[in-house]
Amino acid sequence: MALPKFNDTPSYEMNIPSTGMKIKYRPFLVKEQKVLLIAFESQDEKQILEAMINTIRSCIVDSISINKLTTFDIEYMFIQIRTKSVGEKADLVLPCPKCESDCETSVKLDDIKVEGINNDIPLIKINDEYSLKLRYPKYVDVLEKTVKQKNDSFIERLYILIRTCLDSLQSNEERFPFDDETEEEIESFLDSLPGHVFDEIMKFAKDLPTLKHDLKYHCESCNEDHSRTLQGIADFFQFASPMKA
Repeated sequence: MALPKFNDTPSYEMNIPSTGMKIKYRPFLVKEQKVLLIAFESQDEKQILEAMINTIRSCIVDSISINKLTTFDIEYMFIQIRTKSVGEKADLVLPCPKCESDCETSVKLDDIKVEGINNDIPLIKINDEYSLKLRYPKYVDVLEKTVKQKNDSFIERLYILIRTCLDSLQSNEERFPFDDETEEEIESFLDSLPGHVFDEIMKFAKDLPTLKHDLKYHCESCNEDHSRTLQGIADFFQFASPMKA
């Protein structure tokens, strides 16, 4: 006799941070959790990101374009799905800054918010004719262009991130989407910019919205209280037990 399969999973609603669009989702199942556990245990950044995206794609009930989601959309959505799947708290093990002992604590995932969203990204004026429109990086761009460059220096990775923030070059008569340009053309364009314009792009890239949470914890070994700001999904799962990822 064939064993029964259980398809009566509940559904929940959340808003996509970058657009405010309300969507429905379900908790992940054992088959998806198994892929996540393998990815987290591998410590391979690309494998982890791909597992997160595939989990979101499987768990979202509504029809949306995953490829258009931003980095912070993906991170926030994964946190929400994880919350309804395995619990609202994540157990963490943080190092004590004073004695380096392991400190056990927990974070309530519902308290984690995306900070720094600006729904009206301003144009950067290059000269009297042209302006530069920026955008929040799409997760697929970061996955493709940033992760594969993980052995590059910080500055090289920052330049790659900057390229993912470029939306279009605009004038009164024309618009040039950077998605239509080659990497060589984009790099040549960036090299030709005035220094102050590039500084504005760099500031935008450094201040991108991210998951953020201020956490306080106590060290039992030296009896000291500490605080730490967790920022980005890598922080939230770097210190989490893999079996509770």
